Amino acid sequence: MVAVAVAIMLTVGLFRTIGPKHTRLCAQIVAAVIGASFAIGLQFGAILSYGTPSRIVFLQSEALTRYAPDSASILWWPSSQAFSSS
Repeated sequence: MVAVAVAIMLTVGLFRTIGPKHTRLCAQIVAAVIGASFAIGLQFGAILSYGTPSRIVFLQSEALTRYAPDSASILWWPSSQAFSSS
């Protein structure tokens, strides 16, 4: 919800400062950069785990899990709520 609120405030601010046409262009560029960085990041992980039987090994490695937040962190709440049974 916080991310949605921030996105709406950012969109309204951009509408007021640069107009709707330029806001749409800016949003498309930002979306392309985020999507490309996600795809390149996954490819980087696949390159680092080359030679292992599974590509998921990189995502479960000690080097990566060391920087992940603790399981009780507020950052995991959306995913825990999405997969919990009601």
